[in-house]
Parts: sequence; C-alpha cells; structure tokens
Amino acid sequence: MTISVPLHTFMGLDSGRLLAVGILFGLALLAPGAIVFADGLLRRRTRAAVGAALIAVGLTVGVCAFGASRTLHAADIHGLTQAGLTGVDWQPLGTEHRVTYTRDGRIRHGTIRLGDKAVTLTETAD
Repeated sequence: MTISVPLHTFMGLDSGRLLAVGILFGLALLAPGAIVFADGLLRRRTRAAVGAALIAVGLTVGVCAFGASRTLHAADIHGLTQAGLTGVDWQPLGTEHRVTYTRDGRIRHGTIRLGDKAVTLTETAD
C-alpha cells in the first residue's frame, strides 16, 4: 500500500532543507559577528556593538529556521494523519526514513520518501 500527501514547503524548501539553509545562514552571520565582537572589545566599543548585533541576527535566523522547519514537518504529519495513519513521525533531515505507524488499529512499518511535491509512505510487508 502506498499513500501520498502534498509536501508542505516554504519558498520551495521542505522542512529539512529549510532547517539546513537556516542553520547555514545563521552560522554565516554568527562567525563574523564573533570576530568583530572580539575585535571591538579590544579596540572600539561600536565594533563590539556591531559584532553583538551580527551574533543576535545569526541566532535569530537559526531559531526561526528551526521553528519554521518544525511547523512544515508538523503539517506533513498532519496530512498523513488525515489519510488515516497515526503515530507517524520522522526526523526532518534526509529524504528517506523507516517509520512505524498505526493504521486500522494495527501497528505497521513503512518507508517515508520526501519528493519534490509529495510525502509518500510505502508500507512494507510484515
């Protein structure tokens, strides 16, 4: 048995890609912010303030990406729940996952594949 539901995306990114991109952008702001902040402590206070601002923005981007990623992930799980499955969950990173879920009161096993436009669950034989 195979069930497909629409994949939820934000600006074309699914939950895993959004998390990865957000963390990369956050780190890209955090690292130079730390350098500027440290340099500013030694030389000028305004540079320290700029560094602190970059650190704050980097952390904010990372946290927002995590939150948005979890929201998209929850929407994908909700789509599978609407299709009659319960207890389905997987980690947002990656494109293929082994899962255990409940359908018709029985515990079943399957594979989740995240495609470009759909989340597909393929049930494996027990």
